[in-house]
Amino acid sequence: MAKPRKSIKHLGLSFGAEDIFLIELEHTIGKFRIVKTISFELDFPFNYETIKDKKAPRKIGNALLKAIKENNISTKEIAISLDLSHVVIIQVPVDANLKEKEIEDQVTWELSQYINSPVNLYNYDYHKNSISTKKNIIQLVIVGTRKSIIEFLVETVSYAGLQLNLVDVDIFAALNAFKTNYNIAPKGKICLLYTSDA
Repeated sequence: MAKPRKSIKHLGLSFGAEDIFLIELEHTIGKFRIVKTISFELDFPFNYETIKDKKAPRKIGNALLKAIKENNISTKEIAISLDLSHVVIIQVPVDANLKEKEIEDQVTWELSQYINSPVNLYNYDYHKNSISTKKNIIQLVIVGTRKSIIEFLVETVSYAGLQLNLVDVDIFAALNAFKTNYNIAPKGKICLLYTSDA
């Protein structure tokens, strides 16, 4: 007799201009199922001025905790997806023969040319995209956000009794969800349309 497949629940959160969107997913082997979708309004816009407000994490965290209790959500870890307005995304071509340390140095330099603040105030990472029209050239996608934003998110969810385990970007989260849930090997191109409140 086959053992029943164990399901794992995941909690995700995304900030709109003045709304919070919360989703609970159930994951069994190879399948994701939406369990609950919740949205509620904030009394103030979610922008960088809010992120600098020391009272905001507790206010948002308490509102989040209330929504979690009212909807009987037991998951204690949460992933948050940021809107494009809160991140920096750069795509640059680099020599495919560069060593990893050289790529890291290139990433740091590229980011420093793009932002007005010191690079050490940012959390950032990069992804190698092998697709290129030129030989021996790869495209790097560099994504960064201010450390103060990450610290704000960690503090906010802690007031709701949650632990932050992942920060993503809305557009990439949508792409990853599509690739995970749809086993499609297209001959042509597929377009995912992204719209923002900004």
